[in-house]
Amino acid sequence: MQNLRAIIGSPNAIAIQSTRLGTPAHAREGRTRRSLPPPDQRSWLLLTEAAALIGCSKATVNRLRRGEIDGVPRLPAVQVAKRKWVVLKASLEQWQRENERISAA
Repeated sequence: MQNLRAIIGSPNAIAIQSTRLGTPAHAREGRTRRSLPPPDQRSWLLLTEAAALIGCSKATVNRLRRGEIDGVPRLPAVQVAKRKWVVLKASLEQWQRENERISAA
């Protein structure tokens, strides 16, 4: 037990602990995220991009996605991660056309 305390108190404790978790520390340091392609090359939009096209805030887009705004159909969106949602461009265009028909009538 005293050996464990000596290791944890040492400067190399993070490297030793991370190897115990399965991924060596040197492998985690070299990771980089790939950037997203430009919006015109994708068939989908992030919620912030959809909000800019509709002319509202991201919070309003989230409420539209959940169907919380009375009198407005739910915005179709796809969950791609635990907290990431995207809107397909074709679905957004169809949703906008339907809303224009509803509001014009």
